[in-house]
Amino acid sequence: MCNSRIKIATCILTLLILLCAIFHSVSSNAQNNKKADTKTKIEKKVSKPDFDKDGIADSEDEDIDGDGISNKDEEKANSDPFNIDTDGDGKFDKYEYNIDSDGDGAFNIIESAKKDSDSDGVVDELDNQDDNPNNDSDNDGYSNIEEKKAGTNPLDSSSYPKKESKEYIQTQTDKIASNDKSIKDAKEAIEEINKILKLEHIKFETDSSIILPEGIETIKKIAVILQKYPEVKVEIAGYTDSDGDDQYNLKLSQERVDMVKKALIEFGIDKNRLKSKGYGESSPIAPNDTAENKAKNRRVEFKLIGE
Repeated sequence: MCNSRIKIATCILTLLILLCAIFHSVSSNAQNNKKADTKTKIEKKVSKPDFDKDGIADSEDEDIDGDGISNKDEEKANSDPFNIDTDGDGKFDKYEYNIDSDGDGAFNIIESAKKDSDSDGVVDELDNQDDNPNNDSDNDGYSNIEEKKAGTNPLDSSSYPKKESKEYIQTQTDKIASNDKSIKDAKEAIEEINKILKLEHIKFETDSSIILPEGIETIKKIAVILQKYPEVKVEIAGYTDSDGDDQYNLKLSQERVDMVKKALIEFGIDKNRLKSKGYGESSPIAPNDTAENKAKNRRVEFKLIGE
């Protein structure tokens, strides 16, 4: 009877030990799985962008797009460090970097071999003036757009419109018409300005380059005329009477026309259309013998540049 009880107790004890072992194993596995999940989450949290998948985070990568050109060099070239073909012409940046085919100061890396910004028949990569269809890339005397119309090569100086061709004749006709219009506009502009100056001179304070208020109003009217003829370029010529020293008068006349030029620029006229020159007491239009005649000689005139 005693032996039977001992056996039962032993079985129970063994069973308890087995249950403890199973519980410990399950608990340990759960903890391990939890640690693994935590590790994965941490790894995901600390992972950084890697554009070119080279194992180096973009923040630490000196060549983000992996095209062989450093980020700093791409910045200098104005190219895109996240794009291996910045200008989208099918040629990788690494083959276009540090090459300037048209000599305009911009690398091929940002000038497309497919795009023609000004539609003159020359792609940007080979056109040193991408926004000027009248550029003459081969310096043969015919603009790119003229050669495009004629079907000749704007990059080959030996290829140009033939004089007997229809395209050449049309081009020359257009040039003549354009030139005639420019001449006509220039003459009309000067005539209109002179009409104003006959009625009202540009007046200054005595022995000074300060323009009087009525002189400013006259300049405003002249500015309106020059705006109407945007291609016309003029010289502003200044004259004085013979009173005083020659050199003083020459200096005064220059200072006065410089002020007129400055006023016209302030009223919206491009400075490249204006030239100012003082002539002092030379070229009088009346004898310097009376106050009235001297007043006539103190004047500002407008001339076409090149006359």
